[in-house]
Amino acid sequence: MKLVALVLLLLFLAACQGEDAKEQPEAIPAETTVATTTTIAPTTTKPTGLGVTQSYREVDPDTGNVYAGKVTVFRYRDATVMPADLESELAKKKKRSVAIEARVCVTKSPPPPADPTTISWLPWGLGDNAGESHSSEINLVDDMTLQPQYPNFITTPAGRCRRGWIGFEVPRVWRPDFVEYTAGGQSLSWPIQK
Repeated sequence: MKLVALVLLLLFLAACQGEDAKEQPEAIPAETTVATTTTIAPTTTKPTGLGVTQSYREVDPDTGNVYAGKVTVFRYRDATVMPADLESELAKKKKRSVAIEARVCVTKSPPPPADPTTISWLPWGLGDNAGESHSSEINLVDDMTLQPQYPNFITTPAGRCRRGWIGFEVPRVWRPDFVEYTAGGQSLSWPIQK
């Protein structure tokens, strides 16, 4: 009889432990802090803000000569870049002067007798998202107060860089959204923070 009671007791204890095992997953777990991991998806576009270097490549359709380089816009100055008397003249026309600081490094230029790479103000412009745009003002070259000035119509061999300030005449109340560089049908742009 003792043996039967002992067997029954063991069976009862085993059954109780089985029920406890089933109930454990339902027990309230202690609070824990879960670390979250943020993954940034790779972007498919290259950054283009001020200070970012972009590349251009131009092929002369007549000769097949290749011109290439790297272009960077460092700063946009939304303030007067002309002497006070000339800025007053602009104000009478409801205009003002602004400037960008830019650099072009020539990475590929064809050998002579091909036309050499010439650096100038001509490819540069300012634009807004509404479609208004303004080209660089070559007539500001001699009068700008910012130094050094970006060269205008300077032959530049491969391996050399040119850097300086480029001036623009814009309407008094207008603010550009981006700087633009156009070469060989290719247009590069840098957004301007407002």
